[in-house]
Amino acid sequence: MSKIKECFPSRFKGGNLYEFDYSQLEVIGLAVLSKDEQLKDDLRSGIDMHCQNAASMYNQGYADVQRWVADGIQEWVDKRQIAKVFSFQLQYGSGAANMAADQGVPLKLAEKFIAEYYNRYSTVKAWQESNIESVKLYHEPSGKKSKGGYPVNYGYLQAPTGRTYQFIEYDSPEFMKKRGVHTSFSPTQIKNYPVQGFSTGDVVPLAVGEIIKYLYMNEIDDKILLVNTIHDSIIFDIPPEEYFEDTAVKLMEHLLNLKEIMVSISTSVNNLWPEVDFDLPLKVDIKSGPNWANLSKLSI
Repeated sequence: MSKIKECFPSRFKGGNLYEFDYSQLEVIGLAVLSKDEQLKDDLRSGIDMHCQNAASMYNQGYADVQRWVADGIQEWVDKRQIAKVFSFQLQYGSGAANMAADQGVPLKLAEKFIAEYYNRYSTVKAWQESNIESVKLYHEPSGKKSKGGYPVNYGYLQAPTGRTYQFIEYDSPEFMKKRGVHTSFSPTQIKNYPVQGFSTGDVVPLAVGEIIKYLYMNEIDDKILLVNTIHDSIIFDIPPEEYFEDTAVKLMEHLLNLKEIMVSISTSVNNLWPEVDFDLPLKVDIKSGPNWANLSKLSI
C-alpha cells in the first residue's frame, strides 16, 4: 500500500477517518443501464461472480470452484483473480489480446472468457454494441485531424440520466486501415464512460447531496466532516465518540443513518430518472482508522 495514504490523518485528536464504500457499484451500474436480467439475477442472488466466471472459463462447476477458493487452494485463488481482472477489463472495453498479455495467460483463455461472459450476459453485449452504433450514427465534423492527418468526427451518446457523452475519432488500428477505414471511435471509451458516469458521476454525487442535507439538518456538519469522494467511496473525518455525548443522537446511530442514506439512494435515482429503473439492492462497507492507510472494516 502506498505510504502517501499515511499523510492523510484525522484532524481531530483521537478521531478517525471513515470510508463508506459502495460494493460492486460499477457492476450494478452496468446491470441497471443494460437491463441484463441474468446479471441482475446474479447480483441479487449474491453468487460470487468471479468464481462463476472462473468456473466457466476453466470448465468446472461453480460450487466446486467456490469451495476450492474458500479452502484457500492457491491455484483456484489465482484463477479467480484472473477472472476478476478479466471481468473489469472487459467492462472497460479491453480486448482479448490486451487481457491475455496483462495477465500472462494464453490468448485462447481470454477469448474463452469473453465468449462465456457474453453468452451469459448477452444483453450487456447488445447494449454495448447499440451504444457503439449510436455514436457512429450521431456524429458531426470536429474540425480536427488525427495524428495520421485524417479529419475526425465527434460522436455523441445520450444517457438516460440526461448526460451527453462526446467522443472523438482516432486513427484506426492497422487491420481497419487495410480496409480503407482510416479513423474510428474507441469502443473502449464507449463501453466504459456510460457506466463510470452513472456510477461515480450520478449515484455518488446524489448520495453526497443527501448526506450533506442530513448533516446540516442535524447540526453536526462541524463534527462529521465529508472530506472527499474516491471513485465509489465517500470519506468522512469524525472526532471520537465523546464529542457526541451531549447530543441526542450518538455517533453509532449517525453512522448507521449515513449508511442507510447511501443504500437507499436508488430511490432518488428512480425519482429523478424513472427511465433508469434502478431495481437492484446496494451494499455499503465501512472502514475506519486514524489515517487513510490504516483502515479496518466495521461490522455495522
